[in-house]
Amino acid sequence: MTKSIVVLLHRSVRDLLSDPWQVSLMTWLPVLLSLMLWGVFARSLPTQLPVAWTDLDNTSVSRALGRKLQASAAIGLVAYATEAEAERAMRRGEVYAQVVIPARFAADLSSGRRPQLPVYYNGQFLLMGKRLYSAAASALRGGLAELGALGAMAEGVPAKALPVVMAPVTVSMTPMFNPDLGYLPFLLPGLLLALYQLLVSATLVNAVARGKRGLPLRILLLLLWWWLMGGIGLLVLYSGLGLPMAGSVMVLWLATIPLLGAIAGIILSVAMVVDDPVRATSIGGALFAPAFAYMGISFPLESMPALAQLWRVLMPSTHYLPLMLQAGANHNWSATWPLLLISLLLVPVACLYRRMS
Repeated sequence: MTKSIVVLLHRSVRDLLSDPWQVSLMTWLPVLLSLMLWGVFARSLPTQLPVAWTDLDNTSVSRALGRKLQASAAIGLVAYATEAEAERAMRRGEVYAQVVIPARFAADLSSGRRPQLPVYYNGQFLLMGKRLYSAAASALRGGLAELGALGAMAEGVPAKALPVVMAPVTVSMTPMFNPDLGYLPFLLPGLLLALYQLLVSATLVNAVARGKRGLPLRILLLLLWWWLMGGIGLLVLYSGLGLPMAGSVMVLWLATIPLLGAIAGIILSVAMVVDDPVRATSIGGALFAPAFAYMGISFPLESMPALAQLWRVLMPSTHYLPLMLQAGANHNWSATWPLLLISLLLVPVACLYRRMS
């Protein structure tokens, strides 16, 4: 009995490893793709983004504002003599934003007028635009507050009363779960989860394409492999890269069991019904490819149309992501019940396999 099990295991492992494409999907390809994704967001925050600076006033006040902007890590000022040159550079994509200090800016400010300070940023690059908008607004607000304080003191306001006069209410804003506002903890977990889901589905379809003989054991070995790979990936993500961890990696690793069951339930149902590896791969890719877009990371779920919300419910990654974003802090396993429900598709798949074999 033991010998027959060993022989069966050996045969199943040999079947899995006999296909070079399957071996690639299981070994070096996930590592390579993950490294490529990490390389994109390794710096976490973009720094020294080129911003056009046009100083038509050329006074100590305008130069002080320029120093405030240059002190921001996100901004790298590029001087242009005229506003038209700066605008052309922005249209060519050489700079992402444009700051113009108009002529007589300091004179208008000291005489009590309200001069305009035009700031333009390229909204086509959404993330960089928001990054520059926040950095420029903070730097200019700080610089103008200092100028306003000097003006108030010149009018006779005591130095001790300046904080109350300039800012009667102090607003405290604290970012939660991603205090550095970095793109690495914001985007990388979701992207890797979407990649993981696609790779698991592709290897499952390939396993079915190898034939019905020994299929249950091949599927079991594949899921066990991907469970181990998921654990290694979580360790690298939270221990190696140092992403915030509020709970336990073990919680996330255990939660990959219903995640893999749900992926297998959907993909094996498609593969067994379609009975064509190429079409099954196409259907699985079409179903899971937009996973990241429907996770609610880059766009709020509440604003999505009904069809998109229905589509995202069918993706197993959608139900695993909240636990991942909370870094294992949520130990309420009832949140994973959709994954367990989708995993029940394995029951009709097993019945269909028995009838076909």
